[in-house]
This record gives sequence, structure tokens and C-alpha cells, in this order.
Amino acid sequence: MHGVEITPELIRELQLDRDSERDDPNAPPPVKLDVLECLGRTETPLFAALERCRVAARSVGERPSVELGEEWDEFLRGCAFSLDDKVVVVTGASRGIGESIAVRLAQRGANVALLATSWTPNSTLPGTIGEAWERCRKVRKDEDCVIGVRCDITDPGQVDFALNQIVKKWGRVDVVINNASTHWPKTVAETDRRRYDKMMNVNVKGAFNVTTACMPWLRLAHNAHVLTIAPAPLPDNAWLEPHACYTASKVGMSLLSIALEARWRDAGVAFNTLWPRHAVATAATSFIGGDRLVRASRTPAIVADAAFRIVVSPANFLSGRAFSDRDVLRSCGITDFAPYNVDPDLSHEPVSDFFVAQ
Repeated sequence: MHGVEITPELIRELQLDRDSERDDPNAPPPVKLDVLECLGRTETPLFAALERCRVAARSVGERPSVELGEEWDEFLRGCAFSLDDKVVVVTGASRGIGESIAVRLAQRGANVALLATSWTPNSTLPGTIGEAWERCRKVRKDEDCVIGVRCDITDPGQVDFALNQIVKKWGRVDVVINNASTHWPKTVAETDRRRYDKMMNVNVKGAFNVTTACMPWLRLAHNAHVLTIAPAPLPDNAWLEPHACYTASKVGMSLLSIALEARWRDAGVAFNTLWPRHAVATAATSFIGGDRLVRASRTPAIVADAAFRIVVSPANFLSGRAFSDRDVLRSCGITDFAPYNVDPDLSHEPVSDFFVAQ
């Protein structure tokens, strides 16, 4: 792939070619490799283990509080996919949850593309692409494992340019993390059109732009995942009344994930959402509640660890789910979450996220 100029026209041509094959009634059915064939593991004991894990993985999404430590741990040991040399695209990667996920996946062997708009330091909003790039480089001690691209994901042209840079360098895309979001947790009366447009454009349209641009490459990947950082799409008046527009944008991201999963259900690409069970210490958290709320929050590392466990899972059957970070980790056998607390001396549970049912 290194000798090929990856242009938006080529990407669209690939998409049209593959879509026309799908719509042709005489075309052969799409090839969907069994997970055991992909892994090259055909021992009889693994079939039984995989079936138990198949049930366990589905249960994580359907019954978030269920304890599945042994099954999921066996699933990860025997059936999880390696991230070595896979290419992960992370949006909103200059700070907070996006940066933490990028660093975690780089640490586990992935090549990471950081997409964000923060290029120069900002005294009111810490975090830049360069700083995130440095963190990824340090955990891998390899400058070639990460690239940073300044990209406004609301602009399809900039998304195409960023994807061109990624594919030129690595020739593939395996995982997309739709993390970029802007927030304004205020009432409708306090939200002007400019802020409303920005939230909808970044949160919903941005996720759409990046996902659809990457789909031709994801469909060629083995065990491709699209993970969107958004809550379960269960709107509640407790969320809608105080910050209706922000809620609409985040639930819109979740509904988009569901719609894309329905569209590409047979393409071997998993679409899931992930959301923190408790408040996470980010710039948005500080904006909402200041230092007091930050101290009663968890670090972004808890979301990053949950994201890692999702994207190494077989895409064939772990798709169309709405996960919470705590429940994913609990299902892996983790029961002590105190190390994720911002304040190690916190004497009570961190503050619940306001998108989580109490």
C-alpha cells in the first residue's frame, strides 16, 4: 500500500465497489471468517471455551451487573485478538479519555493515529496533540507507533486528508474510537444556536464522518471495531430537562452506532458504545463541578482499560452493545476500583455520571 496514493476518490471508489457487490443479487455471499479460523486455533477444548465466552460476552451487554470474571478471563486468554501492529484511529485524542485510550492501546502494541484540533497549548484547556503523541511514544519507546493529525472532524475534507496520512503510513485501519465531543450541559433556554450546532456537528456528524470514511478499510480488517464513547440511548427526563441539547447529541451518537451496526452487520465490524459509570476527571468535569467534583471522580484510565478489553474481543459476536466501564472490568474479574479514584483517600463511591440510571 505504500506505493499507492490514497485519495478520497479512491476511497469512495472502494466503497462503491463493495456496496455494488453487496447489492448484486448474483454476487456470492460476503465472506465472514469464523473467529477460530481467524485465530488459527481449532483444538476441541477451545470450542467449548469459546461457546461459554460467547454467552458471557453477550451477557455483559444485556445484564451489566452480572459477574463473569472466570468466563471473560478465559475468553481473553484463549480467544482475544492481539493489537500488535493494528492501526487505531482515536478522535479527540489530545486530552482526557481520548488521550488515555490512545496511550493504553499504544502500550498494548497498537499503532495509534491521534486526531484532534488542539495543536498549541491553551491556558484554559490543557492538552495538545503533541503532548499526547509524546505519551504514546514513551510507553512504546517507538516514534513510529504514533502520528498526530490536526483535524476538524466536522469537515469531511479534513477527515479524508487525515485518513490519507494514516493509510500512507500504515496501509490499514483496524479500530476507530469515536471519542471527540464538545459539551454545554445547560438548559434549552441557555443554549444558543451556535452552541447547539457545534455540539451536533462535533458529536454526531463528526462520528459519522470519521466512521464512514474509515469503513472501506475496516471492512478489509480482521476483527475491526468501532467504539463510540457515548451513553446507552435511554433518554430520561432527569437528563433532558437540565441539559437537553447536550443529551440529544450524546444519545444521537449512540443511535448512530446502532444504525451503523444495522447497516454493516454482516461486514465483520463490531459497533459498540462505552460510557463511564462514574464521573471521570476531564476538562468537562472540571468545568461542571470544579476541583471538588474532580476529586470525587475516577481517572480516565478506567475507561481506557475497558475500551482495551472491548476492542480485543472477537467482533463476530460482540457488537451492538452499550457498555459501562465498570461493568466491563467487573466482568473481567476486577473488583477493586479504588486505584482508579482521583483521590486515593476517597471514603465513598465516586459521583455517578449523570447519564447513568441511579
